[in-house]
Amino acid sequence: MTRVLNDEQTTGQTNKDLAVDPVTRQLIRGSLRAARLECELIIERTAMSAFIREKKDYTVSFLDARGHEIYGDTMGSDIMGWVWQYYPENSIKQGDLYWYNDPYISQGSITHTSDMVFISPVFHEGAIVAYCHSFAHFWDLGGARPGSIGPANTEIFHDGTLVPPIKIIDRGQINEEAYRIILRNSRYPDLLEGDSKALMAAAQRAPERLLEMFDR
Repeated sequence: MTRVLNDEQTTGQTNKDLAVDPVTRQLIRGSLRAARLECELIIERTAMSAFIREKKDYTVSFLDARGHEIYGDTMGSDIMGWVWQYYPENSIKQGDLYWYNDPYISQGSITHTSDMVFISPVFHEGAIVAYCHSFAHFWDLGGARPGSIGPANTEIFHDGTLVPPIKIIDRGQINEEAYRIILRNSRYPDLLEGDSKALMAAAQRAPERLLEMFDR
């Protein structure tokens, strides 16, 4: 279910304090909705696995500068906090992209290793104003059996490759070494590459659309 948190929920301020009129609020809501739909369409059209294309197990959402969800449907309560543990906010640069899937490190923000999270920052006038988050269930990340998860698995290591928060793209340049390691651990590396690049593309397009909104 898509959620749009009001200002009091995200900042502690009331609508009266912020003085945002209803028309402006609806314009912002419409811009966020259009950006989300465009990014999700990128995923659906460019991903390769049936889990994403047919089952539609994916989503895109937007967070404020403190990591609070402002539009969309994140899978957990603290999607961004685990990135900050490894990459402090002052180290995050424009063009960076972060990737993780570790349920243990994220303390349940994602449910199993097949769920991959990609996060990109949004900079406006030199400061981080938001984050964009793309998520999808991936077909196979290695592990004890094809598809990675299964009822016979008895420990997290049976479920495939664990990716702690990593900077997979550094100021626009992909970390090819880390990417090759992750792809090599899948039984279907072509599917994993296609799906992950679809999620990356969505997470990179979203900041462009949010910046257009901020500029207006």
